[in-house]
Amino acid sequence: LPLSLAQQRLWLLSQFHSATAAYHMCASFRMEGVLHRPSLEQALALLVRRHPMLRTVYRRAADGSAQQKVLDRFEFAVEFHATPARQDAVLQAARTRPFDLTQDLMLRACLLHTGPQSHILSLTVHHIAADGWSVGILVQELMALYPAFASGQQPALLSPGGNYVDWCWQHEQVAMQ
Repeated sequence: LPLSLAQQRLWLLSQFHSATAAYHMCASFRMEGVLHRPSLEQALALLVRRHPMLRTVYRRAADGSAQQKVLDRFEFAVEFHATPARQDAVLQAARTRPFDLTQDLMLRACLLHTGPQSHILSLTVHHIAADGWSVGILVQELMALYPAFASGQQPALLSPGGNYVDWCWQHEQVAMQ
């Protein structure tokens, strides 16, 4: 599939500055109380399955242009650190580790165990797959999914609606004008 105009710009910039974290969108949450890690991992994996942009990779086509491919199969893992001595350094490393746009999922999660019933969850999304508005939706959905899974219930979420790739045809419409 072709890229949207904004994705083309970010993809091109990544070709020159692949090791930059300038296009990472990060959010961290302190989680107090008993944490059920399998439910958290299940909730995050469902977000990736539910939103194709989080499991889309970007590769160079034969003509040199970029194309996106939504992965049907993927593995999502939460990076876990048990009581790290240097929490700030661990969080900083998780937030700034570069994405390989050709193979990485566009959402990463790092969980730090900071005390007997205290954790910090750090989420990092590449801007090629999300913006501030869509990150807000991901957080809202995570806040609905995790408690449902932790209590053994099936979560009730609305259908995600349109697919981002539906917007990727905008460059054809711009060319027609």
